[in-house]
Amino acid sequence: MNILLINYEYPPIGGGAGNATYNYAREFVKLGHDVVVMTSAFGCIYEYKNENGVHLYRIPALRKHKEKSNPVQMMSYVFSTLLFSYSIIKRHKISHSISFMSIPSGIVGLIIKKMYNLPYLIRLGGGDVPGLLPELDFFHKIVSPLRKSVLKNAKHIIAVSDGLKQLSMQTDRYSTMAINTGVDVEYFKPKLKNNESVCFIYVGRFSAEKNIEYIIKEFALLANETNNTFLYMVGNGPLYQKALELSHKLELKKRIKFFGWVNKTELREIYHLSDSIINASKAEGLSNTNLEAMASGLAVVASNVTGNNDLIKHEENGLLFSLNEDNGLYKTLKRLVDDKNLLNYLKVKSREEACEYYAWEISARKYIELLRN
Repeated sequence: MNILLINYEYPPIGGGAGNATYNYAREFVKLGHDVVVMTSAFGCIYEYKNENGVHLYRIPALRKHKEKSNPVQMMSYVFSTLLFSYSIIKRHKISHSISFMSIPSGIVGLIIKKMYNLPYLIRLGGGDVPGLLPELDFFHKIVSPLRKSVLKNAKHIIAVSDGLKQLSMQTDRYSTMAINTGVDVEYFKPKLKNNESVCFIYVGRFSAEKNIEYIIKEFALLANETNNTFLYMVGNGPLYQKALELSHKLELKKRIKFFGWVNKTELREIYHLSDSIINASKAEGLSNTNLEAMASGLAVVASNVTGNNDLIKHEENGLLFSLNEDNGLYKTLKRLVDDKNLLNYLKVKSREEACEYYAWEISARKYIELLRN
């Protein structure tokens, strides 16, 4: 099959959806398919590359930052597709397409279907499902007619977890299936630590829905009681400076290290320095960083919300805590620090489950089967 992957984000820009697009493209090529990716230009006007068999087109857009975008930049990508999609589809004889996120990539899928009669699949990642993130409610109301048209015309709608599937069907009433996202279990592997300290790590956007300040305040309670616990903060976003200032205010300069936005190789090395990942999100699709940490042999401490509780089973492959419980995160972190046997057990189970259920190849084969049918 000749498959077009549509996503306005693709490494090195973007987050989980861009990472997923990269890995599906690679796996589809391994399975013998011709794969084309149409994404936003960044740091260039227009670019074509063949990356290990993947035909990568970066088309003109107004993207200014790796880690974030805005509606104007997203729509500039959509308009660019009107100029470039025909030649790309014709050149590669595209037969199937997958749009990652309903807005804006799904708009491109819809336009291509209307113009060239090319069917498309929609992959829902989390924030594009109304009700998951309350702060996006106003945005969803504005784009609701367009988003519903994107979903209505899709051949299939795919959510990255069962919880997200249920939420999507409740809010939009369109039939949705779940195909779990994946992780590169060959790249992200455990490595033996050489010290007795317990190191926690956060990886992701520094934004309100990720509960950044809450994580720092809860860790501060733990740091006041222990001498050998540390927190690594990896990522960037609108709350980065505020988080940095909060750590200084709480006198945690020697206990919390901020890495900023790092590349994939650097991130793997930071995982190797860590014991457990913290995810305190108010809602998730299915966290790529949780999966990367699991594959790297880290215990997962996660808020008991949609997405997280699809992936984590309490005390089986990680620990869940309630955001409504006073100091719920602190108590959970303290439990791991005090019980090294539990910490080590969860680290082993994390790796086992990542390999058995979440390798990218497993997820990619499900997409191929769906496209063939």
